Amino acid sequence: MVLLGFIPLAHVLAVVAAAAWAPGGLAARAGAALAVLYVLPPLAARTGARLMPLPRGEMELDDPRFLAWWLSAQWQVLFSRVPLLEELLRVVPGAYSLWLRAWGARIGSLVYWSPGVEALDRGLLDIGDRVVFGAGVRMAGHVLLPGPDGSARILIAPVRIGRGALVGAYSVLTPGVDVSDGSVSPPLRLLRSLRPGGERR
Repeated sequence: MVLLGFIPLAHVLAVVAAAAWAPGGLAARAGAALAVLYVLPPLAARTGARLMPLPRGEMELDDPRFLAWWLSAQWQVLFSRVPLLEELLRVVPGAYSLWLRAWGARIGSLVYWSPGVEALDRGLLDIGDRVVFGAGVRMAGHVLLPGPDGSARILIAPVRIGRGALVGAYSVLTPGVDVSDGSVSPPLRLLRSLRPGGERR
């Protein structure tokens, strides 16, 4: 787990190396750096998910399945730490949705991403056609929570948003949320799912 924590640093160093030493002129080096920056992480995360599929459900942090999620999360760290990198993709219509699909997300057509939207688990998104996100919406396919004995556990589940839904500005969507087709949620909401027994997460 500790070694996987060096993935973000290795990612940054690989981008710098591509910009400095890729063969060809300035345009070739810039293209290589952009490919390492934006293409390498989803490809690496998808390859890792083939070897160790992303788990679903609650588990302890020492559960071997946790490492599969941790690997995927480490490839996403740079984009969470530097949100401008994703904002730049959203300038080009359709580019951000296409990029999320590269991570394994299911993204419909004509999805509108307002400024400041953040997805912490890009491969755990299932978003229908014509969904509109208000500014600053946060989506997380994982959350830490206490287990019955007080130990830390992680809950991992997809975030699902139905066709034509509007998610209000600055809302937070937690693992397992299922927003119905055509629904409109007010701003500043915490949208939570239910545990199997009916207990709120």
